[in-house]
Amino acid sequence: MTDYATNADKKKILIAGLDNAGKTSIIDLVQNKMVDTLSKNPTKGVSRREAEILGQSFVLHDLGGQEQYRTIYLAQAAKYFGETGACVFVVDLQDKERYAVALGYFESIIKLFKGLKITPRIYVFFHKFDHAYMTSYNDPTKPERERYNQLRDQFTSTARLNGFSVYDFFKTSIFDEWSCYAAFFDIWSSFITRLDSIQSYLQRITEAVPGVLLSVLLDDKGNLLGKHFAKDMQVAIDKVIELATASIKALVEFRGTKMGAVLGETNMVSVKVGNNVVLLRGFEAGGKGYYLAIARDQPDDKESKSALDHIAYSMSIFIAAKE
Repeated sequence: MTDYATNADKKKILIAGLDNAGKTSIIDLVQNKMVDTLSKNPTKGVSRREAEILGQSFVLHDLGGQEQYRTIYLAQAAKYFGETGACVFVVDLQDKERYAVALGYFESIIKLFKGLKITPRIYVFFHKFDHAYMTSYNDPTKPERERYNQLRDQFTSTARLNGFSVYDFFKTSIFDEWSCYAAFFDIWSSFITRLDSIQSYLQRITEAVPGVLLSVLLDDKGNLLGKHFAKDMQVAIDKVIELATASIKALVEFRGTKMGAVLGETNMVSVKVGNNVVLLRGFEAGGKGYYLAIARDQPDDKESKSALDHIAYSMSIFIAAKE
């Protein structure tokens, strides 16, 4: 029999939801693995993944959502739900016929947490918020927005009636990779206080450099550690998503190259994204590797390189001091 207990030094993140909700694809995406939406097979039982971010270890328990497995989980609460630090419940927004089933499963899990006398943070991912769904959601003549709000209210009240609260809701889609990265960044931040300070410092140092539209910081495993968008980009959400997603993809690819393996200011590359330039480089701090991307509305010139080097150097000093 498999032991699903988690070492006390590791935080257990439970990923639950009905079958075909997209749980495994989200984890694959966040862990920088290729997502094949056509051939993804249902998870059988429990799949465990490990992650380490800034020295904090996590174990992600991906619970297969088929009914036969859900029955087993609920019958053996301590084995499958014990020691949970955070629970991510994934709902397939496009599976309207099973909203009630998903809500019922969510309530069963909440009641098990209550019975086990544990209080993990609860997150709900309203998944498959894809382009077609988003178009209907933004169309006032369509019922999607009202239906979404009703569903969100039902999850909120279900948790509240059982003495819990939903810590946050996220609209996610594997076709909008940034939505998944940003959601998990918030989850990691709830366990790692250093992430807040890194995020704040990245924001401060980026704002001090003229012409930088956004900055993205990854660790050497491709985990998102910090992000900042210029104030005038907050209204241009499509542009933010395009640049941020392109930056993540480029950084993940860059760190796997020979150039990316050598950390230093001489190893800088640039990627054209629309009318903007994304510049990438690695740097070392406290004996570990990190990767930085910035996007500018200027050509790839000496000023852009200087901006990248300045932010990378400042972040390396700050991170090393926090080790």
